[in-house]
Amino acid sequence: MDLRGGLEAAVQTFPNSIGPLLLFAAVLGPAGVLPGLWAALITASVVRLAAMVLRGSRSLISSSRTASLAVFTILVLQLARAAAGPAGIDAAALQLGLLAAGLLFLFASALVVAAGLLRWGLVFKMIPTPVLSGIGIGTALLLLWQACLQFGAGWPHAAVALAMFVVFVAWPLWTSRPRVLHFLGAAVVAPLVGLALMSALLPLPPAQPTAGLAAQVHWIPLAQLDRILGPELPRLLLIGLPGALTLALVMVLETFYAVSLMESRYGAKVDANRELVALGGANLLSAALGGVPSTGTAVGSSANWEAGGRGTVAVVTCLALATLALLLLSPWLMALPAGLMAGFLLMDAARTADRRWLRQALDKLRQPRQARLDQAFWLSALIAAVAFTGGLTWAAFLGICLCTLIVLRRLAHRSTARWEGLRHHRSRRIRSAAEQHLLDENRDEVAVLRLNGHLFFGNSVRLRQLADEAHPQAKSAIIDVSNVQDVDTSGCEAVQGLVSELRRQGMTVVLCGLQSCRAHELQRGLEALPRRPGLAQESDLDRALERCENKLLQSRGAPPSPESTHLEHNRLLQGLSPEQASAVLAHGRVREVDQAQALFQREEPADDVWLIESGSVSVLTQHQPGSPRLATFGPGHFIGEMAFLDGRPRSATALADTPVRALQLDAQAFAHLRSTHPEAALELALNIARELSSRVRAANLQLHAGEED
Repeated sequence: MDLRGGLEAAVQTFPNSIGPLLLFAAVLGPAGVLPGLWAALITASVVRLAAMVLRGSRSLISSSRTASLAVFTILVLQLARAAAGPAGIDAAALQLGLLAAGLLFLFASALVVAAGLLRWGLVFKMIPTPVLSGIGIGTALLLLWQACLQFGAGWPHAAVALAMFVVFVAWPLWTSRPRVLHFLGAAVVAPLVGLALMSALLPLPPAQPTAGLAAQVHWIPLAQLDRILGPELPRLLLIGLPGALTLALVMVLETFYAVSLMESRYGAKVDANRELVALGGANLLSAALGGVPSTGTAVGSSANWEAGGRGTVAVVTCLALATLALLLLSPWLMALPAGLMAGFLLMDAARTADRRWLRQALDKLRQPRQARLDQAFWLSALIAAVAFTGGLTWAAFLGICLCTLIVLRRLAHRSTARWEGLRHHRSRRIRSAAEQHLLDENRDEVAVLRLNGHLFFGNSVRLRQLADEAHPQAKSAIIDVSNVQDVDTSGCEAVQGLVSELRRQGMTVVLCGLQSCRAHELQRGLEALPRRPGLAQESDLDRALERCENKLLQSRGAPPSPESTHLEHNRLLQGLSPEQASAVLAHGRVREVDQAQALFQREEPADDVWLIESGSVSVLTQHQPGSPRLATFGPGHFIGEMAFLDGRPRSATALADTPVRALQLDAQAFAHLRSTHPEAALELALNIARELSSRVRAANLQLHAGEED
């Protein structure tokens, strides 16, 4: 399977493999053919091998990609023009431009390695999509323009290029093609069609000799060490520094675009920081040997994965086949006719353009009023326009800056959230109808703030402002820090300042989630706050809400919950006559349970229901005090009805919060009731159904309130 995966990847990435030759020849002219062929060979062989040795992910197949290759090619052209001056580019100027661009490429690769060592991988994974989409569209337009320039060689060349493009686009759509041709991809069929058509319309140019290619590569940095300290090189390096920074960013984003696709589509696991080190290290070697940027490619990686390639053999097979193909075809590639070159450029333009962006644009043209375009579409369109008119360097910097601003804005919003109240959150203690009514009427008296994400200097000012944004009627404030990922000193001080300001305003502040908070510095800082009236801690948001609800009910004069309720008044026995209720109670068994003891435990077999006479019982996910609770019931309620109905093992644990007195009624007693008092048994079943319906409705209302928020 690895052999087949490597073969598929080599076939699908062949247009990428000859990309350096195509772009060098199209942008730099005939003098760029030999450097382009050498760069293609280095990138297809040495760089892939180096990435594998540096423990890059085996699920990623690297290759020269159009966006980073275009940035590098334009950088070479910019530096060659600067070296040539008004006289125009000659061989010496091009050689100096290649040297300066190679050194800047070396610098860009070192920056990528440094980013991996500093563990910035997850940061870069947050911003690739709009930037790469815009750069891809802009690069596609540049490739399209270069292809059109090749049409000046005559109509046969234009016909060949257009035929290759049509075949490349239509081949995957031709589902009824003969079975024997299914293994051939569009990247192979389109060049074969173009070659056949070119040979029919025009005599093919003779193959160019490539013997002694290694002896002719005097432009690579390793062969020009004596010129590195030359007087003209520092000026060129300074001119090309923005291009080098852009190149580093584009290399990283191209790779992480492929990483995101492999992780989301196939579930592949890729270590972002290790991949940066492998990518940068492999490209350091490429820069030293005269190669071009090589990044992870989604096309080759997908082809390899779908064919079963998973290991080292697939990578070795891919690089061996690609290198062999380039060596065998190099005499003809160096004499590439304008029509075939234009066809390859059109194919690259089609592969580079973001098809999802194009579909959105077409939908908008077809349905101007109905189709909606999201923020990423307009951002990509702006970057594409700048890439085509102002250059890829400015487009990449603009895209990175805009995406960074958007990400920081979203990050600040997520980290600080906003105040909510009892409309969105309620404790899981089951309340009476009168208590529920009081809580609904005064729901703004409890403010809830759920902090999450990253609290750092970038949003510390926003954190302090939150004290002025709580509801004016709020008398209690809950701050939940259970979802905070990390914090720096500024963020920790901002949260402490928020607590102090809320207390200064006369609010009772309840901190919760400290034990599950991942930011240990924040945990220690909040635990160190002096214990004074008006500041409390709870293990989780549920128990903090219960504390504040109890305070609110007490301040509103709500009668305290009864310490006990006669069993005849239990909710399970509603609607029964005194005689029927007595008959039910006669079949039960009175149980007394100490505080912190379990009435029943999760997974244990059971078929009984418990009618609570006195005390409080919490239904927990685990048999541990303080674990998340599903609900808390007091006197007059009943629990365990699910096992009573279906006889299956318990799905949760019931723990006594206080000493509990309850009546245990099992399925055998219920069966006896069905034979002796069928009407009472029916009413019990209806009461259970009503209670379950009420609980489901309450849960749905709370969920709906959260969704509206």
